Amino acid sequence: MPLFEKYPCDNTTAPTYLSFSTASCSALIAFIATVLNFLVILAVILNPFKDLRSPFNYFIANLSFADLVFGGFSLRNKYLEDTLRVVNFISCTASLLSLAALALDRYVAITHPLFYRS
Repeated sequence: MPLFEKYPCDNTTAPTYLSFSTASCSALIAFIATVLNFLVILAVILNPFKDLRSPFNYFIANLSFADLVFGGFSLRNKYLEDTLRVVNFISCTASLLSLAALALDRYVAITHPLFYRS
């Protein structure tokens, strides 16, 4: 295919059933992920016996909050497009740093179990 010619698939579109099924599955996954992330945050915050208040569970709650923010602000809005990009970038970065902190926390807990408890 030459570099400067028109792309041969410009006039083709995806089947309608594929668009509807993809949109409905994405909406269902987004709804379930939002509800479950919110429940994880509530479980850590509203824990009556305070036995979920450990560094590991705080990292899990931080990861859930970052995923909740990313899922909540991933909708398209032409007026807030730049702001949403910044929010998505920050929440993705927070999510990755939370995963790194979780990995480091588990590493210390496994390699130095007596030091980790203190």
